[in-house]
Amino acid sequence: MKRLLPALLLLATPRLALPQEPTPQRPVVFNEVIDVGLRQIYVTVTNRRGTRVTDLGPETFTIVDDDRPQEIVTFESGDIPITAALVVDGSRSMLGASLEAALSGVEAFALDMRDLDEASVLVFSDRVLSRTAFASTPDEVLSGLEEVKATGGTAVHDHLYLALKALEARQGRRVVLLLSDGLDGHSVVSFDQLEQVARVSQSLVYWVRIRKGHRISADTLSLGIWVDPRQSARDHRRLEKLVERSGGRTVEIDEVSDVEWAFREVLSELREQYAIGYYASPPNTGSGRFRTIRVKVERPGLRVRTREGYVDH
Repeated sequence: MKRLLPALLLLATPRLALPQEPTPQRPVVFNEVIDVGLRQIYVTVTNRRGTRVTDLGPETFTIVDDDRPQEIVTFESGDIPITAALVVDGSRSMLGASLEAALSGVEAFALDMRDLDEASVLVFSDRVLSRTAFASTPDEVLSGLEEVKATGGTAVHDHLYLALKALEARQGRRVVLLLSDGLDGHSVVSFDQLEQVARVSQSLVYWVRIRKGHRISADTLSLGIWVDPRQSARDHRRLEKLVERSGGRTVEIDEVSDVEWAFREVLSELREQYAIGYYASPPNTGSGRFRTIRVKVERPGLRVRTREGYVDH
């Protein structure tokens, strides 16, 4: 029995595998670069009375990118998640009841948010007075706003710029909702700089403008001592164009008490937009060139609003 033990151990010992010569692999060669980035645009359609039209199908639309018709590959209508930056003027012109009414509008927006929506609130004067993180619940969105007091001058360009930059890292349909009379007397950011970041951004910009019963002119502006009144008046008009080019619009109100209605009106419009996706042809190349977008609808008498284009990057 003892003599059999070494033989049994030998049989039970597993054989060691000898190293094999590696099988030669053929290199993979890529002969072309394909840009698979989906370009998505948001479109508002209204009739002659200004009523939004919500019953259109994809066959009604034609997308033209740099004068070339594009094939629509995705199409949605109705509720699409929103990521919003609410930028609220808290300068001394908003003292007392005015700021309270403005924050009531913010609260109305937050309470009407849906599960996948996000929002952040930035209250500003010539500096940041309060800023909340992007969040999806009203309590988080509105956190700390009850402590804000109106003070200081107005720096619209600075804080609109800040909001646009903050949205660059966010996903989904990005929106800036600005509440201000637009009279900027204290910004460090020039309008040219603001315009550049808005041109690159894919955010829609809406402006709830408080008219306060007067037309804007150079001698009605409340400005810092280093600001040219005529240039500031020109920048005010350029802000209107910036909003329009983004695909948003200006909602004018006579009194701050109308803010809640205005915020709900903007949110209602966002809920009724069309989201249309296409793969740009010819594809994007990262050239940094601005590519124009036009959207057409076959049904006569309808007005279409979307952003004017995008930077190829």
